[in-house]
Amino acid sequence: MRGRQASLTYRRDMFAEVDLVVSATRLSLTDGPDHLLGGVEIAGDLGDWVRGRLGYRREVVSDTLAALKRGITADTMVAEVAVNPLPRLAVGAGYEFINFSDNNLSYGYDLWLSYLLLTDPTRLALRYTYDFKDVREGMTKNYPRLADGFAAADHPYWAPGNYWRKIFEVLFRHQLTDDPFLRDIPRYYTLRYATIYDSQGYVIQTLAGAFSLEWSARLRTEAKVELTSSSEYQVREFGFSLIYRW
Repeated sequence: MRGRQASLTYRRDMFAEVDLVVSATRLSLTDGPDHLLGGVEIAGDLGDWVRGRLGYRREVVSDTLAALKRGITADTMVAEVAVNPLPRLAVGAGYEFINFSDNNLSYGYDLWLSYLLLTDPTRLALRYTYDFKDVREGMTKNYPRLADGFAAADHPYWAPGNYWRKIFEVLFRHQLTDDPFLRDIPRYYTLRYATIYDSQGYVIQTLAGAFSLEWSARLRTEAKVELTSSSEYQVREFGFSLIYRW
């Protein structure tokens, strides 16, 4: 299956240290319905050591080809808060509620802790996350399957019930600038390694990298790659973006 996507994002400073972001996306698929997607988000600093985010987004569920062909979408509402009790230590929590278009609901929360080993322009951090998810209805196993591999009343996407995972990450970011105060045009690359252990006994490893280059105050390019491996599956993702801001 192939698709074409066009996105438009609007960002505005509502007031000091708080941003409003509104996005709209048009997605066309070769073997599925067209979609009008988007979202809205408010994020910013609440004082010197607290940061929060509230957001809503509508997106296509792309876990399986069956979900794409059936045109399933997800309306997601999120709330997050992060606190820096010490200069190098950060802790945070988040809550997520998802309403699927096939009459299913999911919710989850996460708790995380991060410690900064090196600071800019070469940033190195360690992070631990506990993530929990639950769903109203899981996959159906007792009905005849259709040609797409799922039953007619099934939910053809990843919807775990009473599921948790523990994530250990190493995060690296190098700023390609000579200015110690980071006033130059942002140019940087990032690396991320993660080991994930979940409630089903699986161990998952992820290696990701990205390169971001701003040519001017309006034009930016990004390249991303992510490799995920486990005993059940392997995923390779590659992406390139050309971004222009008005």
